[in-house]
Amino acid sequence: MKNGKMVRVSSKGQVVLPKHLREAMGIKEGDYLAVAEVADGVVGLAKTRSDLFDAIAEPFRREAAEQGITPDDIMKTIKSMRKERQSNAA
Repeated sequence: MKNGKMVRVSSKGQVVLPKHLREAMGIKEGDYLAVAEVADGVVGLAKTRSDLFDAIAEPFRREAAEQGITPDDIMKTIKSMRKERQSNAA
């Protein structure tokens, strides 16, 4: 494993990228990262541009606006689904 280092997953599913990797990849606070499973149990991580993320998200934003769905509606739905998932897991 090139430049490998063990990291731990927090209770919120967060991981801290080692400083040498952040520096090598030019990753700074607020940057967007693309994450994907590239093989069974192997995750790939790539720095991406925020304008690329916005370009991908724009059709979804436009469709939501046309349907009269607000960001607040989306957040309420997400919270409701999380509560439902938590109650089902208990």
